[in-house]
Order: sequence, then structure tokens, then C-alpha cells
Amino acid sequence: LSGRAGDGSRVFVWGQRAAFPVSEASSIAPAGSDLRSPTEVPWFRHYAEAHQCSWCQVAFGPCFGVARTDRGELFVWGSYKSPDGQKEVFSEPQCLSWEDLAEGGKFVDAQCSE
Repeated sequence: LSGRAGDGSRVFVWGQRAAFPVSEASSIAPAGSDLRSPTEVPWFRHYAEAHQCSWCQVAFGPCFGVARTDRGELFVWGSYKSPDGQKEVFSEPQCLSWEDLAEGGKFVDAQCSE
């Protein structure tokens, strides 16, 4: 994580591509290629700037990830093999909502494992 509170945090990733978030706003390496050096994922910066928040936690599993904002929002994403097994399908970051949370409720932790 990089950046100061209020200026829109930037998130950099590297390693195996299967766990990285992808969206129309993201232009990082194509599926199947790994990142060998830290590379910014533009989606995080765009979201933080548009919603005036910062990222305070990011965690990854082998083909999925989770991120939490300083406002307690939780986003998840991932990838999986297509039904025919020919290509990797990536899902965009999705905000989780927990309708049972009281007014002002928020997520306070985010972790991933295998």
C-alpha cells in the first residue's frame, strides 16, 4: 500500500497473476503472465479518489483477494478456469455488504488463506 490518507491510496502487486484484481480500469499484465516487479493496480487508486477513502488492508490467496478501506468497506475478487478449462476468467472487485450490520457498521479485518 502506498499513499497518504485523503489522497487516494495506491496499491502495487507482483507475483502470480491469478490472484490480482482486474477491471475495465485495470490494464496490468494479461492473464497467464506473472508480474516480476511491483505494478500499480489502477482500480484501487480510481476507487479511492472517487470515494475519498484509503486502503488499509489487502490480502491474497492463490486465486482470490480481499481489500478493506478505512471506511470499513470490503471488496473481494478472484479468478477461475473456464468450464472448458481453456482460459482463466477474472472477476472484478465486488463490494460486500452485510445487511445485518447496524447503522454505521463496518468490516474491521480482512484476511485470506488457501
